[in-house]
Amino acid sequence: MARPRAHPGSRWLLPLPLLIGVGIALVAQPSARGAEPAAAAPRTEPMPAAGAAQRYAPLERAETLYSAALLAPTARNRQLLQQVIQLSGDQLRRAPLDDRAYALRARAQARLGNPLAAFEDAARALRLNPRNPVAHLARGIAKRNLGDAAGATLEYDQALAIDPGYVLVLVNRSNTRLDQQDSAGALADANRAVELSSIADPVARVIALSSRAMIRLETGDAPGALGDLDAALALRTDVAQTFKDRGGVLMALSRPRQALEAYDRAIRLDPDFEDAYIDRGNIRGELGDQQGAIRDYNRAIALNPRSAVGFNNRCFTLYQLGQTKQALPDCEKAIELDPLAGYIHDSRGQLRIAMGDPEGGCQDLHIAVRLGDQDASRFLASANGAVCRSRPVPGR
Repeated sequence: MARPRAHPGSRWLLPLPLLIGVGIALVAQPSARGAEPAAAAPRTEPMPAAGAAQRYAPLERAETLYSAALLAPTARNRQLLQQVIQLSGDQLRRAPLDDRAYALRARAQARLGNPLAAFEDAARALRLNPRNPVAHLARGIAKRNLGDAAGATLEYDQALAIDPGYVLVLVNRSNTRLDQQDSAGALADANRAVELSSIADPVARVIALSSRAMIRLETGDAPGALGDLDAALALRTDVAQTFKDRGGVLMALSRPRQALEAYDRAIRLDPDFEDAYIDRGNIRGELGDQQGAIRDYNRAIALNPRSAVGFNNRCFTLYQLGQTKQALPDCEKAIELDPLAGYIHDSRGQLRIAMGDPEGGCQDLHIAVRLGDQDASRFLASANGAVCRSRPVPGR
């Protein structure tokens, strides 16, 4: 059976669930005057036009809260984003044509997983001001969460054509390019984000460093990833996501006990961090603490009853303990939640074979292979997969 899977999401930029899509990037167009966009001063947020500071003063509190939410623990993150929505709404009641308030509320809605509300607010912002980069960022986040990576990249390109120094747009586009298997483009954007981010703005710099770390890990540079995360921790030691990411890098470097300490730290900082419980459960299982792993998966499922990864990993661990009858309902639930995840069909297939149901198990394994799961392919080619090689492959 396949090893338990790490949680695929990242809280830097995206609410869950995350659905990955494919697409292409659109090159930013030159400005109306025929020149390329001028190099902008690096910043996390674009500045209002000259003379507009007084107009936007009521939104300063909302923008401060939004920035704080980016690095906040799960429960506090949601609370802060709800406050941003409320404050933006208060501003719009006072100034119904304030495009910046619509754009900020759109970002908060996108991060909370409310794409339709995000699209509506972003559209209003862009009708009022077609050159509002924050509105394009909000639409990009919402589109990526709906699996439209091509559409998200287009929005990020448009935002950067307006404001080339917008660090968080570069970070978002970097992650979306990685979704599209464009690792070179992803790393280029991540490098640019780190280059533009300033130590004077630790929020932007921590996010840029941590995002590049995950891209480096994905592209095989685990030592470089660890260096980025250590640099992020030199700026802020209170961010659970950084410790969670560090745990993943340490696992890639075959340092499981140090990884376990990193996940422990992440969970102490954020007791509602579903991803960290899943990843810590995986390490506990690899270290032989299956009961501890089950406790972590239980907690992840309690936090998110729609966690297909949590149910799959608990199924795997119960199978390891010989509790096959208890394991099967978890695999069934995981497939119900994510029927196109090949690794779950692999888990259930191998479990069914162990339970004396080779017909059902082989069917699951062939489905897993068609969905691209390499573990299922390896199992079918192994001695244990001989039971399936004597059976017809199900129709495609």
